[in-house]
Amino acid sequence: MSDRIPHDCPVCGLMFRDMNDVLSYEEYECCTDCQDHFAYRDLTAWRQGRRPTQQEVEEFRKTLLSRAPYLVTKL
Repeated sequence: MSDRIPHDCPVCGLMFRDMNDVLSYEEYECCTDCQDHFAYRDLTAWRQGRRPTQQEVEEFRKTLLSRAPYLVTKL
């Protein structure tokens, strides 16, 4: 992992919203939403490098983007 924190989640591509996302990135290399939805689902596989498929990410993004606008930041 790089010492630099990106502005966007490398998994879902949405912008980090707050310090919780930064802390999640430091531990799991993703935002808190992806941490809750993908990493925690199978933490052992996640730590071994398994990541969701592009289709899984696209479906999850649809769910995230259907939330109230103040809960989602995107470019």
